[in-house]
Amino acid sequence: MREGLPGELIPAADAKALWDFVSGLREKLGAPPAKWSARAAEARAILAAHLGLPVEASAAERDAEAAVQDALEELSAFDRLGSECSWEDFLDAFERKLSRATRDAGDGRLGVRALDAMDARGQRSRAVVLIGLKEKLFPRQVLEDPLLRDGARAALRHPAGYWIGRKAAGHEEERLLFYLAVASAKERLVLVYPRSDEAGKASVPSTYLRELCRAAGLPAPGEDDTRRVPRQPTERLRSVPAEMLTPREASLLSVLEGGSPAEELRSVDSGLGSLTEGLERVAALNDRGGAGSHDGLTRPIAAELAKLKKSGLSPTALDLYATCPFRFFAARVLGLGEREEGSNQGELTPQARGLVYHAVLERFYSALTEEAWADKKDWGPAFDAAAEAVFGENDWRALGIYPLLWESARIDMSARLRGFIQWDLERLRAAGVRPRLYETRLQGGPPEGAPGGVPWKGVADRIDADESGGTFRVVDYKTRANARWKNLAKQAAAGELHQLPFYAELAGAALGEGWSFGGAELLFLEVEEGEERSAELSAEDWGLARGPFLKILAERVEAISSGRFPIRPEDGERGHCSWCEFPTVCRKAHGPSRARGLRAIVPGA
Repeated sequence: MREGLPGELIPAADAKALWDFVSGLREKLGAPPAKWSARAAEARAILAAHLGLPVEASAAERDAEAAVQDALEELSAFDRLGSECSWEDFLDAFERKLSRATRDAGDGRLGVRALDAMDARGQRSRAVVLIGLKEKLFPRQVLEDPLLRDGARAALRHPAGYWIGRKAAGHEEERLLFYLAVASAKERLVLVYPRSDEAGKASVPSTYLRELCRAAGLPAPGEDDTRRVPRQPTERLRSVPAEMLTPREASLLSVLEGGSPAEELRSVDSGLGSLTEGLERVAALNDRGGAGSHDGLTRPIAAELAKLKKSGLSPTALDLYATCPFRFFAARVLGLGEREEGSNQGELTPQARGLVYHAVLERFYSALTEEAWADKKDWGPAFDAAAEAVFGENDWRALGIYPLLWESARIDMSARLRGFIQWDLERLRAAGVRPRLYETRLQGGPPEGAPGGVPWKGVADRIDADESGGTFRVVDYKTRANARWKNLAKQAAAGELHQLPFYAELAGAALGEGWSFGGAELLFLEVEEGEERSAELSAEDWGLARGPFLKILAERVEAISSGRFPIRPEDGERGHCSWCEFPTVCRKAHGPSRARGLRAIVPGA
């Protein structure tokens, strides 16, 4: 469940019934391997217990049940193979059987099947519509292998050896597929080709289509078209006789020509009201006046505010609001869901690297012995044990990348972690500071109370404490450095940095009474030679930035409470709009909406 969003309450009886069904089915499917006929009998019993047909089942439903039973009977014949099967193998074969099963539609009943050219081989139909007849699509473009040309393939091919096919043979295959597709029509054949692609570029009709037209004595495609369909929606509707337009199409044409929805739409359904309302909203969206409810200025979000007062505001959420209030609204209020970057098996995502780094460092520092801390014992074995454990829990299967790439990433991350730990231990010993808490959940607020009564929350990566007692430092790991972290005090005062200020106010309570803030820092794990490994927010700098930070934060909490979430467009390579999850929702590309959003008052902007 996403943070801050309501869940659905499922009755206990329904949950128990579902659990009993799933657990019972899992127990049955966990049986050891058995004969195919025994598996088929068990499958029939399960289907009869949970998917029995009602008494008033139609003929088509009974026909479908018969197809399922026939498939199970065919699988029983696999006993002749002399081997047993697991449930996984049986269900896989059963699924393939069902996917290929067909039933007769019966006399007087019509049906349509959508197949590609390969699947349609051997099929016969009263009418066949063959689409996509353009060059490089059908026939497809067949190219020789640049490393093993067809001449070499022909020389290597031998009936007594490895039969290697020529790439050029694909031309004959395409011609045969076209012949089979055309010959499958018993009464009527319709051939369709696109005049242009999605970008509006003209398409070339397929050579097969041109050859077939010439053999049939018909004009070549495009030479004698009696009617062309215009590309523009308005012109397309105008080209159709009025009596052939549906009520909705007639209404749309009337609107596009500046009129009102056609009266006949009122007699068909209630769509007239929706269309009229939509036209009114379009007019409101095109207005260049002040920002309104269409621009993220909603009513006070009482229900959402009550949840925030219970769960708390995180630094990530406030960073989101500071970047663009509408993005906060879409993600945290509407719950539309933020984009999750996944691996394409060609790389390890920064999020995954960060999780692995955090886990290794937490395990290493929490297990570091006194001898290793005092530099009387090598800390290498402790690091090897922590890294091996974390890398074992997060292998290439769990992270979704190729094994070889994971091995390369693992070696690189291990080397970077070793370099970081060596640097970190040296400076900690020199400063007389030791890590005390790791991945610690914090919640609360400043001594004078959280602005707006909304508590703060967060998870501190590490809290270091002075060995002599009295002061603590907050540490936050970052995978790589960023230019915007050069002046943390200025960012905090401007309300552009929330994480370290939150932890500066909350971390002392996690340590106990009598602790005072001694500074906070960002530590960068992946740095190149000559780059800084840290960025610091000193206690003195935080003391100066604290007042302005709390003032802006109070304004933001008030804006969130009152429902002010206008868009704040920022385009360009480094602008947040280039990686925002909701570009089509906020209408940042719509001129009037953009202008209204820029005129809206946003705290800290």
